[in-house]
Amino acid sequence: MDLTPLFTNFNKDQLSALTIPLPPMKEQKKIVEELVSLKKKSYEMETLQKSVIKDFESFQSALFSKAFRGEL
Repeated sequence: MDLTPLFTNFNKDQLSALTIPLPPMKEQKKIVEELVSLKKKSYEMETLQKSVIKDFESFQSALFSKAFRGEL
């Protein structure tokens, strides 16, 4: 979706004059803490997922080996 047409009537001075409301600093810090926490959890989940995939591949290989040897 191209948003360019929405901004064609603004010039640099008009954009500079815009006031963008921000939450209080205390709330901004809470937001940052939450984002850092979520990033850490995301990394932990990614690491766990890679470990599970590796374990599954090892299990699958061992299972096929036993199956082909007639040990199942």
